[in-house]
Amino acid sequence: MVPILLLVGWWLYTVQRDDPKFPRPTTIIVEVRELFFFSQFDTHVVPSLERIGVGFAIAVILGVALGIPLGLSRIGRSAGEG
Repeated sequence: MVPILLLVGWWLYTVQRDDPKFPRPTTIIVEVRELFFFSQFDTHVVPSLERIGVGFAIAVILGVALGIPLGLSRIGRSAGEG
């Protein structure tokens, strides 16, 4: 409830003002939509998602490659029990 009241208060405070340092919430939403969801999606979002995917794939491959031998060894099993 408090976040909603804060947003309403912010909107009411900025409705009659045109201050570039304290913009309306609707102005911010429009700018975010234009900058990040459309014009710069290929520039910023796609490379980030690719890096996340590559990092996850490397982690899975290394985890399986190290986890299977470690789990099959006596030392690894005894370390996991205690």
